[in-house]
Amino acid sequence: MAFAYLSQRDPRWKDVKLGASNLTMEKFGCTTTALCMALRSFGYDIWPDAIAKRKENYTKDGLILWNNLLLPGNFKFKMRLGSPSNFVRNDKEIIKSIKDPNSFVLLSVGNNTHWVLGMSKLLLRDNYKVADPWKGKQEICIPEFKNITGSSHFSR
Repeated sequence: MAFAYLSQRDPRWKDVKLGASNLTMEKFGCTTTALCMALRSFGYDIWPDAIAKRKENYTKDGLILWNNLLLPGNFKFKMRLGSPSNFVRNDKEIIKSIKDPNSFVLLSVGNNTHWVLGMSKLLLRDNYKVADPWKGKQEICIPEFKNITGSSHFSR
């Protein structure tokens, strides 16, 4: 499976608004960019601006509407664990989504301020390798973001 890191600050889409909101990809496009990294790893030719421009994907305030996402390859939103008022880290479900060849998981980190793509579980620690859409590179989750406060799971 080929993988290419993407950054929400890429000049090709950094100024694109999330749906009908005034929020830009550069400042608030982590979830959208992480989704594209996941889908591109499955071989789908999709870029963050394509998702961002679809108004149905977001609230008027630029928050993603998980159930409205039209994703390639029959990928569907399965579930979200955790919310801004209820931090939930469910390692069993995270690992299940990472290991399933027909699934992927986005992790909410930094006290629900950022989303990253979960890539693999580290063997020696209770931690994960992630693709960070801010920097456009791989990171080790806990040292970089301090915590995992939730997850969103997708499968086909």
